[in-house]
Amino acid sequence: MTNNVRTYESLAGDGLWRFDCPTEADYHKAWKQYALPREPNLLEMALVGGSIADRLAWVFVSGYQAACRHAFSSAHLRSWVSHAASEDPKGKLPGVTLSGLPSEGTLSGYKVWIAAANTIEQVLVKVGSGSRFDYLLVDCDRPGISIDLFERDFLSSLSQGRIRFVNTPVSGADFVDTYDLGVLKRVEALYVYAAFCGFVLAGTTDGDLVSRGRACLNDVQVALASIEDGDLEHVSSREADARAQGLLARLQGNRLRAAGDWEADRKIVAMYSDLVDVHIPHGA
Repeated sequence: MTNNVRTYESLAGDGLWRFDCPTEADYHKAWKQYALPREPNLLEMALVGGSIADRLAWVFVSGYQAACRHAFSSAHLRSWVSHAASEDPKGKLPGVTLSGLPSEGTLSGYKVWIAAANTIEQVLVKVGSGSRFDYLLVDCDRPGISIDLFERDFLSSLSQGRIRFVNTPVSGADFVDTYDLGVLKRVEALYVYAAFCGFVLAGTTDGDLVSRGRACLNDVQVALASIEDGDLEHVSSREADARAQGLLARLQGNRLRAAGDWEADRKIVAMYSDLVDVHIPHGA
C-alpha cells in the first residue's frame, strides 16, 4: 500500500472537479469510474472521491471506502463495502452467529448499521465478540440476506439500514486473514479528512481555502505515513485534525454551496475530532 499522492494540481488536470451527483447511484457510478482505479493508492482514492463529490455524504463514503481497504488489507473488495459490526445494544435483535464448520457453515442474525445500504456489493461481517471473533467478506446477493432501510437526518442522502442473515451459506474462503481494527478508526478519520480536502480544493479558487486545504492534506499524508511505518504518532494525527476542523470552520454558512443538508452533514468532519464535542454513532 502506498500513500504518496500526486500533487492536487496534477489530479485536477485529469478533470477531477465536482460532479452533480444527486443520488447515491450517480455518485457510485462516478466513484467507480474515477476513484476506484486509483487503488492501491488509498490516499489518492479518497482525495479523488472527495474531489468529484457534490455533498458531504459522498465525502464520507469516499473516506470510508479507503479506510476499509486500509484496515482489511487482505480482503478482495470489488466496489463499495460496508463494515458490518454493530449489533442491537438492547438485545432485541439477535447478533450474527456462525453455525456449522467454518469451512462450510451458515450465518444467521442481524447487524444494525450499514452504510450505502442500497448500493454496497459486499459486507465485512464480524462474527463473535470480545477477543474471540472473525471477519468474513460476504457478497450481498447471497441467499438469506435482506436489508431493511431506515431514514436518518444525518447523512440523509446516504442510504442506511440493517442487514439480516438467515442461513446464509459461507465457506472458509470467505474468512478475512488480515485486518487491523486498532487502526481502523484512526485511518477512517484521516481518509475522510483527505476526501474533505479534495472536496474543498475542487470547489473553490479562494486563496485562503486552497492554502488550508493543501496544508491539511499534507498533514494527513504525514499521519498516514507514520501509521504505515508502525509509529502511531499522536501529534501527526492531531495536526491533521486541527487543520481539518479549522478548514471546516472557514466554510461556515456553506460557502462552497454544497448540495445536501450542509448543516447536518458538516458534523461528519467534526465527529472524528478530539477537539470538538460531537458524537454521532454511525457504526461500530
